[in-house]
Amino acid sequence: NNDGILDIIIGDLEGGLAVLNATDGSVIKMTRGIPQNAPTHYQPCIYDIDQDGNLEMLMADPHDTTSDDLVIWDLVKWQIDARIYIGKCFYGPQVADVTGDGIMEIIACNYKSILIIDNTYRIIDGIVGLSGDIIQEGQPRNIDGISMLAGTLNYAVVQDIDGDDYNELIVSTQSGYIYAFDTPARTPNPRPRTEIQFYSEYRLGAAEYVQPQGGQAPVIYSPNPPNNAKNVPLSLSKLEFSITDYQKDLMNITVITNPNIGSIILENKGNGRYTVNISNLRYATTYTWTITATDGIHSTSITYTFTTQDISPWWNTSWQYRKAITIDHTKINADLTEFPVLIDITDSDIKNKAQTNGQDIVFTDGNGLKLDHEIEQYDSNTGQLVAWVKVPFLSSTTDPRIYVYYGNPNAENQQNPAAVWDSNFIMVQHLEEAFTSRLDSTANNNYGATLNGVSKISGKIGAADQFDGIDDYINFENSPTLNPSSAVTVEIWMKLSSTSNYINLVNKGTYNQFYLRAGPSEGYTYWYVRFDDGSSRAIEGNIGWKWNTWHYLVATVDTQAGSMKVYLDGVEKISGTFAAGKTLMATTNPVRVSDTTRMIKGAVDELRISNVARSAAWIQACYNNQRDPTQFYTLGGEETIPEFPVVYAPSPPNNAINISPSITELSFNITDYQSDPMNYTVTTYPDIGSASGTNVQSGKISLKVTGLQYFTTYVWT
Repeated sequence: NNDGILDIIIGDLEGGLAVLNATDGSVIKMTRGIPQNAPTHYQPCIYDIDQDGNLEMLMADPHDTTSDDLVIWDLVKWQIDARIYIGKCFYGPQVADVTGDGIMEIIACNYKSILIIDNTYRIIDGIVGLSGDIIQEGQPRNIDGISMLAGTLNYAVVQDIDGDDYNELIVSTQSGYIYAFDTPARTPNPRPRTEIQFYSEYRLGAAEYVQPQGGQAPVIYSPNPPNNAKNVPLSLSKLEFSITDYQKDLMNITVITNPNIGSIILENKGNGRYTVNISNLRYATTYTWTITATDGIHSTSITYTFTTQDISPWWNTSWQYRKAITIDHTKINADLTEFPVLIDITDSDIKNKAQTNGQDIVFTDGNGLKLDHEIEQYDSNTGQLVAWVKVPFLSSTTDPRIYVYYGNPNAENQQNPAAVWDSNFIMVQHLEEAFTSRLDSTANNNYGATLNGVSKISGKIGAADQFDGIDDYINFENSPTLNPSSAVTVEIWMKLSSTSNYINLVNKGTYNQFYLRAGPSEGYTYWYVRFDDGSSRAIEGNIGWKWNTWHYLVATVDTQAGSMKVYLDGVEKISGTFAAGKTLMATTNPVRVSDTTRMIKGAVDELRISNVARSAAWIQACYNNQRDPTQFYTLGGEETIPEFPVVYAPSPPNNAINISPSITELSFNITDYQSDPMNYTVTTYPDIGSASGTNVQSGKISLKVTGLQYFTTYVWT
């Protein structure tokens, strides 16, 4: 469409073509009604063959429903420029100079013939090498017409294959022969590509060199860490980047860093990805690294920056080691509080330095506040740790960071499992037990028991319960906490096997209180609740789960809002409404997973019941965290107790905004973990105050400030 941007051009097998916008796929132009059809079984050639300034599409094809013509379609005027009968062609035509006049010809190979057509659409006769006998396996072969060759012909390739600086015309056959003909045409310099998809980098089927997309100078891209990265861990051991010279020239490459943490000098290197080994990173430091590349004529230089993580105070010096766990805020759709984060890591440092029973493992936030945690599984032979950690606040806009501490041989058990689960959880079952009892992780003690042979398998998270679909189930006896009155959320991971029966996943009240059912067809789900006035409400539908695949299924009801919902893998699938203000029915019946009827055939893991309707953001975060914990957070390198003073807890916090100009004090804490006395200085810019001290001990330092102005950014060091 002559806007200077490459477009997508598509041929239609049944005769027709379309031009699409390359950015969004929208149709720029399309026709499927070309008179007498325009065959495009295989990729067509695109070229301005008649030199009118408009690209043409050259089409020829053997499809039975299209014509046997070579069709030239003007892509700008959107009309047929020419139609030439050439017989059936297995592939479309190509474009190359084979006459030596410097003007491109059309080369079309039908089943038995090579046809050379000039830019006035005239078939050229008498080209050298296309008449007479061809010696095949030592015997002459008669040639009929222009050139009857053995077997159906494929497309032509034009290239100097014998190094004589003249093009050869090469055609292969589907019976296994290759024919090469000399031509009087000089070879282009630089040479074109030699295959149908890549004759000229991106112009299909044209045997001429086209300047590749991209400039002459090398291009530097994809730095790691990304430019302006924050909170980069001190365990970072290398910088990485990619570099491309579109002319494929060899390059000299240098990288320098400031402050100096490493550098490289490379000579005569090609396109690729390169690394720079670095060391001795310090906390809360901004580093720049400058990459320069030159191909001898053109040069590129680019500078990236990153800032290392702030140091957090050491929680307890009886613990020798810690690692930062940085949670990816993009996996959290809204701010969440009191959220149980699954930590599933396998780490050789923890294996080698933690107690064999894992009881010295501790989690804290970035300010050194100990967090409640529950260890579901710890294997000291491999260092695999599966734990649940209650994080007080998960931000959806900045990456939250917590720490795992280990390496205290004298520590007693640091777990507090019941405190991990907020008061709205009425039962949490990890289903990891190897015995018949099923233990509730909350303080409600809603324990259960397996019946009739429930077995253990490796589950979605640790171990899981496997059901045979015959008679086994889990029974949780009734308790007051299992009778929520205003809301309920049921969560479960399931991996179901194909069955023709209804599948009781979770039910309370013998199918007469709340009831989550699957099947009998793949994907079908049913969620039912009953109210104390005798009425009930159910929603159902095919939500898309698959047999023999782990899925995260959640059902909620909120009587105050008058709504009920079912989620699959973190996404709401079906919903329903009812009159708000109802009360859920209470019964003395147990909760069951599977049953003596409507049995589960397959496995379940991580059953949870809450007395609130969990939010969509909560459910999505649970799925993101549990589906693949390694994508939910990153584990930093091992840290030891700092040997230098640590500055932390600044007030106002770093990067704070909308601070009142009336404040009169800045403050911060300093600590030396070896109890050495410290000297400190504080400066501000613009100058609003300064302070210094000598031989001070660990503690809080305050600084008086005056003269603050509105709309001003201050830096204090």
